[in-house]
Amino acid sequence: MKKKQVVEIIYEDKVELRLSDAFETPGGCMEFTAIMLNINLGHNKAIMNQCKLLEEYATFIEQIRTFQSKGYELEDAIDAASEYCIEHGVLREFLLKNRNEVRNLILTEYDEKKHMEIVKRDAMEEGRIDGLAEGRELERTLIVQKMLKNGMSVSEISQITELTEDEVRKLI
Repeated sequence: MKKKQVVEIIYEDKVELRLSDAFETPGGCMEFTAIMLNINLGHNKAIMNQCKLLEEYATFIEQIRTFQSKGYELEDAIDAASEYCIEHGVLREFLLKNRNEVRNLILTEYDEKKHMEIVKRDAMEEGRIDGLAEGRELERTLIVQKMLKNGMSVSEISQITELTEDEVRKLI
């Protein structure tokens, strides 16, 4: 997603997203377009007025953010927002029945920063493994070349290194 789109999503009520925008180079034979509606509190008031439950959900999420901005950890912010909403009749019945499930769902929702850390860690591990393999191949090449320099034949090198004679020749 482009930086401009991220800003639009935060401030606009409605944003049109195109799948092609996710790619660095244009092309392809198909396009997918989606309309994303901002359901944060204070946005898309017409929709909120038509769906009280959606408006209450937006209020609940806004309360969590408010408590986090006051320094609460996420878990504590969820608990405080739940209490606030129950006291003020926002999602009251739902939270009374499903408070723990709501808490667990929010705590396990997608965390982009954590996801990117995992992707980075995995990429680094893959790079490390690839680097080790390349290092072993280079070391094997240098050993074979050194053995040849010391007068050993391809056949002798093959027997000592357990490489086939063709593999030894490729390393020369």
